[in-house]
Amino acid sequence: MRGRIDELTELVGDGAHVAVSANALDAEDADERRRWLELELSSLTDAGLRPFEVDLRADVDLASADLFWATGGNVFVLRRALAHNGFDALLQERVRADELAYGGSSAGACVAGPTLRGIELIDDAGENPRFDGLGFVDYSIAPHAGTEAIDVLVAHLDQTGAPYRALRDGQAIVVHGGHTSTIRCHRA
Repeated sequence: MRGRIDELTELVGDGAHVAVSANALDAEDADERRRWLELELSSLTDAGLRPFEVDLRADVDLASADLFWATGGNVFVLRRALAHNGFDALLQERVRADELAYGGSSAGACVAGPTLRGIELIDDAGENPRFDGLGFVDYSIAPHAGTEAIDVLVAHLDQTGAPYRALRDGQAIVVHGGHTSTIRCHRA
């Protein structure tokens, strides 16, 4: 790990507004979704940021956001939510124009890559899955490094020659203005 969540604050500024999506957890129990969302909001608040929830199932206004943060959960559920109402295209446009930073943990990190191929081996892809990622980084992201499921994904990526970066639990990738950082998303 190269840093802590404080690096995120340095990147976007103390008091930055953070739009937090927990849509990767839409297929989970409502209490579980709420618990994870509260953990993310608390960690970001503790870092001096001002997080607020955005639900991609509704119209989302990012005008006041300095950072979009996607939580963990199911990668394919998150990808479908991001595509809802063309939000993914808006997000890609704002990030590439350096008007918004993108950060994510687990599923939120996975969708930042160019492809989701291989993740169907470890995550339920559902019917008619989207395999295109957001393309913020040019490698796949393998979260939860060292777990049995991720070992399967990493073996697949190695076998296919696909570039990837493995992350341990509690790490996240943050991309802003062409700069990529690995941070700690929860304080120990």
